[in-house]
Amino acid sequence: MAESIEERIRERAYHLWEAEGRPPGRAEAHWLRAEAEVKGAAESQAPRPAARPAKAKAKPDTKPKAKAGAKPGAGTRKAGAAKARRAPAR
Repeated sequence: MAESIEERIRERAYHLWEAEGRPPGRAEAHWLRAEAEVKGAAESQAPRPAARPAKAKAKPDTKPKAKAGAKPGAGTRKAGAAKARRAPAR
């Protein structure tokens, strides 16, 4: 069963009135606040037009750049490779 907007505003205004301790003479203020809340909630739930998908960005170069002053090929050998090339000790 669908509630009308007026029923939702009335219910929200009542809850606001109770939350403030049921003060007399504030019915209009509670109604206006409830109306703003209910209509604001209804607008935020309304379907929005579909946004255009963002254009794909070009992928950055993923190859790491060498440090300044580094020797070409430095740091590319596996650990232990230098030991394997040495002649055995006699």
